[in-house]
Amino acid sequence: MSIKKIKIVSSDEIMLNKKINLILRSLEKSKTSKEKKGIKLEGQKLIKKIKEKCNSSSKKYFIIKCNNKKRLLENIKFIVSLFGKKISQNSKKEKMLLVTPNTSLIKKFQKEMNDKLRYHQTNKGGSIHTDGPQHKDTPKFLLMASISNKNRGGESIVVDGKKIFDYLRKNKPTICKTLQEKYLFERRGFNYSNKNIFKKPIFENKKNFSMRYLREYIITAYKTVNEEIPSDKFKAMNYLDKLLYSKKFQKKFKLKEGEIVIINNKSLAHGRTSFAINQLKPRKILRVWYN
Repeated sequence: MSIKKIKIVSSDEIMLNKKINLILRSLEKSKTSKEKKGIKLEGQKLIKKIKEKCNSSSKKYFIIKCNNKKRLLENIKFIVSLFGKKISQNSKKEKMLLVTPNTSLIKKFQKEMNDKLRYHQTNKGGSIHTDGPQHKDTPKFLLMASISNKNRGGESIVVDGKKIFDYLRKNKPTICKTLQEKYLFERRGFNYSNKNIFKKPIFENKKNFSMRYLREYIITAYKTVNEEIPSDKFKAMNYLDKLLYSKKFQKKFKLKEGEIVIINNKSLAHGRTSFAINQLKPRKILRVWYN
């Protein structure tokens, strides 16, 4: 049974999208650098409101809809520039990554994908996670812009980590406490000391709530140091996964071409359904991390 797809768009979201597309039309017609600068300032004001909605609304995410498909890449690039300081996503210091299946690596490491490849290089589904668990301070916002997404499957899933935390604190306090203890995390994609591993909790709830989770990176970290995951921590992870995959906490949607989702990466975990690989028109999602 599939997750129910809920499309609830507030009047505020509709208005913000109208204003963003008006700005994009103005940008297309602009001729001078002064005009472009003024348009960018107006765009930054709208993005500030979107960030506020991602922090304060119950959804914790926002979808921008770019109407002009002929200027798709130009409009995505412009919107990406409005969000502020980007965070490196690997040791090469790349700050914008294309999430698309790397077919040669998939063939090479078919039986070792979980250990060898990063999630964005595959077409696998599941693995509900937060982005950037390799960083000491995980990205506050995740932006994903759909350039091509007509393949069968590939639907986005978002899960409210704070709701799960509140549920565990009330119903499973021992598990909740365990998930606030430090786990080993692999810092895949980077080259740090200590075998590219560090210790961090999955849940933090001090001044502000924060979730850090990517199961495969935890499992690989313990393998690297030849340690077994302590049984209480392993059981806590399994119970967390059970909730992450529960329809009770999930929302599901498919990003259409030209749509950009901005996610509060501290509060929401996300994933996707698996998708078919189309060599002629592969699924392409541009990913950017911000603080």
